[in-house]
Amino acid sequence: EAGSRAPCPRAPADSRRGEVEAPRPSAAQEALARAEALRQRGNDACRQGQLPGNAECLRQMAGARALYAEAAQVLSEVLEATPEFAPHEAEELRSQRGVLYANEAQVCLTLEDWHEACRLAELALREDPANLKARYRLARARVGLGEWQRAAAEIDESLRQLAGSGSAGASAVHLEFWRFAEEVSQVLPTWQWSCARPMDKRVDADYEGRLVGTWEYDGGRYDIRLEPWGALVFQEESVKIDLLRKGKLRWRGELELVSGMVLSLSYEPGSDVILAEFAPPPGLPPEHRWRGPHRFTSRRVAAGRAADAAGGHGG
Repeated sequence: EAGSRAPCPRAPADSRRGEVEAPRPSAAQEALARAEALRQRGNDACRQGQLPGNAECLRQMAGARALYAEAAQVLSEVLEATPEFAPHEAEELRSQRGVLYANEAQVCLTLEDWHEACRLAELALREDPANLKARYRLARARVGLGEWQRAAAEIDESLRQLAGSGSAGASAVHLEFWRFAEEVSQVLPTWQWSCARPMDKRVDADYEGRLVGTWEYDGGRYDIRLEPWGALVFQEESVKIDLLRKGKLRWRGELELVSGMVLSLSYEPGSDVILAEFAPPPGLPPEHRWRGPHRFTSRRVAAGRAADAAGGHGG
């Protein structure tokens, strides 16, 4: 009609501002996300299985192993189905698969399944020959099988790698490998290590020495020992934690395999007590949180009492 105005043309829906769809994640990204979700569930199961006095330890550790294996399978399937990945994507997939193999190897060590621990640690090293955790676990599995010479060779290779890193003397990993080397030397006294042991240059060694012994709190007890080459170790039942100095009277350690699960110790020399705090990682679901004490005061067990208690376990 006369005087009527033609309607304005509308822009196509996909060109409107703010309505452009985000790019879909690649097959590699989707696989990595699925594997990471499974890995976190595996870590939760390990976290529960490593708690002192946990009667469900074996069941939870077996569950963790199954979750790590499933996560590794997710990555293997996508690598086999999509061989044309960009190099950086394929490298990331294989790297994460190696981490999962190493995690599963650690669970097998806990379960004393030495053959499977060997197999999985070797798979992890195939993905990343510089993975020191995998090499440590392979050596541990060799010891479990009585293959001391092969275990020593794995330890020696790791000590060479650490010596070449430039920071081996200050590394807790380095001390852990030397602790293992000392254990192997008891069986192989003529074995010649390629590197020299680190010098013992502990600061405030008098306080570290005063921590050594058996300590008791309401509901349990633990031991703290000082290795000849300077490593301070907390052990309660099957839980063993390397402690690093964080201050003159403070030490801190993280549970093996479970990232973010931390034990903090503060020593009170006047009253000769240890104030301990066991902190789970942030964001842990309530149903997976440890229901035991998170903060507790420990008192030293007299040497005679500690020896009597140790002897009583054998009767």
